[in-house]
Amino acid sequence: MKPLLFKIRSARAPYVQRSTSSDLFGRGMDLALALLVFVLLGWALDNWLGTKPLFIIVFAVMAIVGGAARLKYSYDEAMQRHERERAEAMRATSRPTSSAESRP
Repeated sequence: MKPLLFKIRSARAPYVQRSTSSDLFGRGMDLALALLVFVLLGWALDNWLGTKPLFIIVFAVMAIVGGAARLKYSYDEAMQRHERERAEAMRATSRPTSSAESRP
């Protein structure tokens, strides 16, 4: 499953800096809509097969677990990017001055 998730993440568009509130709102809507779609699919399947709460529960759990995994991977990706940027900034500020400037 890890290689599939890596392919999905690498196929996405490059990261664009967004404001925190709109990013969180988008993630929340993504989770809510995925849960709604999966519950509706479970309801339709339960009505068709006559197994009332079974598929609703299974699909709801699948949506929640999938959403949590997606949030975890996006968080890990953001933290790795943040750590890279921080390390680059630290290297840029700690570079020694040129030899011409360091002579007395």
